[in-house]
Amino acid sequence: MTLLFDNIRQEGVGSRYREAFRMTVPIAVQRAVSATCGDRTVIPGDHALIVDPIDYPCSTGLPPEILREAAAALEADAQIAPLLRLRISDIETRRNDMCSPVNKKIADIRDGLRAYGEHQR
Repeated sequence: MTLLFDNIRQEGVGSRYREAFRMTVPIAVQRAVSATCGDRTVIPGDHALIVDPIDYPCSTGLPPEILREAAAALEADAQIAPLLRLRISDIETRRNDMCSPVNKKIADIRDGLRAYGEHQR
C-alpha cells in the first residue's frame, strides 16, 4: 500500500493544476496557502485524510483583498477549472483504488460467512 500512497503524493506534486496554480497566484499567497491550507499528505492507515485531502476549511490569515485578487487571477485562466476537475478526479480514482481491495475482502468474508451458515443448516 505504501507504493500507492507514494504515487498519490507524486501525482499531487506533479499535477498540472498545481503547476498552473503556482504560475498564477502571487508568491505571498502561495506561501500562506502552503503553510496553512496546502494538500494534506495521506498517511497509510489515516482514512480521515483520504476523504478530502484538498477540500477542507482553512484560513490563510491574509487580507480579503489579496485573496480576491488571487481568486480573480485564477478565474481569469480558462485552464484552471478543468485542471482542478482533473486533479479531483485523480484523487477520487486513487481513493477508489484503495477501497477496492478492502471492499473485495469484505465481500469475500461475507460470502464465506454465508457459505458457513448454509453449511450449518
